[in-house]
Amino acid sequence: MARWRVAALCVLTVGCGRRGKHAPAAEAASSQDAGALVERVRPVAPDAGPPAPYVRAVKKLPPLPRQARVEQIFIGDNLSRMPWNPPKARKRSREEAKAIAAKLAAELRRGANFDELAKRESEWPLAARTGGVLGIVTEGETGMLPMVDPKVFSMPVGEITEPFESPVGFHVLEKLPMVRLAHILIAVHDGKNGIPPRTLEEARVVAASVGEQIKAGKSFETAAFELSDDLASAGRGGDLGGIDERTALPPEVRAAAQALQPGQVSSPIEVPRGLEILKRLE
Repeated sequence: MARWRVAALCVLTVGCGRRGKHAPAAEAASSQDAGALVERVRPVAPDAGPPAPYVRAVKKLPPLPRQARVEQIFIGDNLSRMPWNPPKARKRSREEAKAIAAKLAAELRRGANFDELAKRESEWPLAARTGGVLGIVTEGETGMLPMVDPKVFSMPVGEITEPFESPVGFHVLEKLPMVRLAHILIAVHDGKNGIPPRTLEEARVVAASVGEQIKAGKSFETAAFELSDDLASAGRGGDLGGIDERTALPPEVRAAAQALQPGQVSSPIEVPRGLEILKRLE
């Protein structure tokens, strides 16, 4: 009898040991089952509903600064530390550079061709190949302005400046004609990004209506602020600034801009992204 009790006790002890060995795994499985249950019964977030309607947000912006399209002849000297300053300029004093620039300015005023003289005499990089065209400069803009006489923004087209001294040498400038544009864009939309869809035919109708409003007396600037889909320029009444041969424009827009006189407004022009109405400011 005592022997039976000992055997029974051993069986119970081994059984308890086995249960203790596998208990963590069982508890983990139970925990996973509980987690899965919680996952299954987790409440679903309520439907947020349709997206908020598109709001055309435009702020009034200050007008663009004055701009000028210019060409130049540059004469360097030994004070310049620019790596492209030619060897002959590095041997030249500042006084000598100024005298050469003054001589070239006088030749231009007597009728010399600016582009030809720039290709022959200017020490500006690539001038021998491209001539004197510097492009469009903007008042208050960093970069080229230390080398541009501020008088170019107010002087008449065709006028030649006196030699203008900069940290790198002397510059003789001529102000060139410039086309400055404003536009109203009536865009075609695919309905993405919350913007209501608009077909090309619908855009044509809207653009025609805008054109009629301007003809009836609404100012171009007000129409651009209220209706243009180019929000970057709408806050300035559609002003795009000056354009030149390097400005990226659709060919049809460039041709229409060149045909306009200052103050004139174009008919709607079809472009890849919709229709544009132009106004030539200069």
